[in-house]
Amino acid sequence: MKKNILLVDDDYIFNFLTRTVIVKMGFADDIKVALNGQEALNLISEHQEKSGSLPDFIFLDLNMPRMDGRQCLKELKQDSRLEPIPVIIYSTSKVDEDVEEVMALGAADYIKKPSYYHEILHVVGQAIERQ
Repeated sequence: MKKNILLVDDDYIFNFLTRTVIVKMGFADDIKVALNGQEALNLISEHQEKSGSLPDFIFLDLNMPRMDGRQCLKELKQDSRLEPIPVIIYSTSKVDEDVEEVMALGAADYIKKPSYYHEILHVVGQAIERQ
């Protein structure tokens, strides 16, 4: 069954590549993109008002302007409607404290942001399959 996915990242190229991988793998019917945490929360709210649906997965970058991934994750997990959505944090950071913090905040998974298309294919596919 295909899913609705929200990608939240300020990197346009990574969004394009990740979206391409998800579509190529046949994992998603609908992929929305937000460039920061605040835009993601607004997009979720607007989409729910129009269609009544929520994303099945959220891929959330840790470091973004305006509202970073940590703050967005906190907001998502404090809202009873959004709390059940698996949030997969991805970042270039491999600092143990970052991983521990977002997992304690309720992230479903933490993956190191891949650099190459074939790595994106592998890492994103594994993250989705684990959920």
